[in-house]
Amino acid sequence: MTRGSSPLPVPPSLPRAADDSSQLELQPGVALGPFRLGLTLHALLSYLRREARRWPRVEVTAGPTDAPPAPVMVALSLPDGATLHLAFETTSQRLQTAALHLPSASGSAPSAPLARYRGAPLPPLTRAAIQRIWGPTYPMRQHVRTHALLADEPSGSKEGSAVEHLLCYPGVAFGFEDPTQVARTVYLFRGLDPHAPEPAPPLHPSESQPPAITSARVKPGSSVQLTFSSGDEVELVLGHSTAQDVLADLGAPESRWHRDDQRLGIHFGPHEADEPSHDTDAAGIFHNYPSLGLDVLLERSQDQDSSVVSKVVLHSNSPGTALFGRYERVPWRIAASSDQSEVTYADSLVQLHKRLRPQGAGKWEHGGTVDGGPEAEAQRCPDIMELDRGADPELQRLRLDVRSRLIGFPGVVVEVGPGDRVSAVVLVPS
Repeated sequence: MTRGSSPLPVPPSLPRAADDSSQLELQPGVALGPFRLGLTLHALLSYLRREARRWPRVEVTAGPTDAPPAPVMVALSLPDGATLHLAFETTSQRLQTAALHLPSASGSAPSAPLARYRGAPLPPLTRAAIQRIWGPTYPMRQHVRTHALLADEPSGSKEGSAVEHLLCYPGVAFGFEDPTQVARTVYLFRGLDPHAPEPAPPLHPSESQPPAITSARVKPGSSVQLTFSSGDEVELVLGHSTAQDVLADLGAPESRWHRDDQRLGIHFGPHEADEPSHDTDAAGIFHNYPSLGLDVLLERSQDQDSSVVSKVVLHSNSPGTALFGRYERVPWRIAASSDQSEVTYADSLVQLHKRLRPQGAGKWEHGGTVDGGPEAEAQRCPDIMELDRGADPELQRLRLDVRSRLIGFPGVVVEVGPGDRVSAVVLVPS
């Protein structure tokens, strides 16, 4: 995998905090303050790290690691006990719904307005006040609040299944516990229903934020084809794409690392382990693109003067892993060699092995066993190694278990984290 990760520079994907930061500008179907629908989870976490004084208390939650991937929830504390909850779509990790929860169920408003609309502070949100601002709409309807959007009660709260009354407009809705009181929740979303929102597309690229990768099709041992939200396509071919090609297609990297970590050399013999190369170009340089979710290793080839791509790392940004929050998620797909099918991030490790295993390999199980006995297992089971990123100097203070497994298939290596979810895909020569 890549060299030990130090804090990487992040692009300013969100605006800096303004002086009137106590109020969030509400734009139905678009944004609440600096939080725009379609914003990626990585961009949000980068922004919150920069603006730690404005947002001193942040809580990130996700579903169980042994269950199918669930939406990631980010909770932010606001004045007077209010909270803002941001729900990110499971596959794309883009902001899909924002829910501003007012602090009291008794109907009282906070001491100061938390949001404004068209520059004016919002008044206490009674039904009459809402219709004075947004006009007529359809009658209220009842809905059972889900944990995915409620989230202001502690986990396991009995109020997690409480019925609320929804007053909906396109892109914004208001939740009432009692229709005669003020709204307790303000929902921001795309479409007509906050509990079934339309997918949020990627944000428009800017000088500081490149176009998002909407698809990455991996051909094991050969290449990866990247499709961007702008419609452009880029193909990185192992042993063929040069450093100039990478710079022209992806732009300047956000950071570079010389490949001076030789710890894997011990597995290839004493010569590689004990005699590190002093030729940095021959050893290779990693070009890191956290805002794209990938790393590219460039090494000097034997028959060319310039460096060429020798490895590409695609990150999944999986919650519970050591590198969570450091990279965008790449929606990767791996083409199976045996048929026309593909394996994606949403597939389990068992499905991945079934489609990528060499012909004649046995059935995969969690322990790495296959059909045919120990002898067959030794021949058919893919290579598995354990990686503990807690051994890296930058991560030594982590108290979590950040061990993962590296599983080799022809032309590709996958890093598997908790719950057998693939946290990274490494394209390597066959």
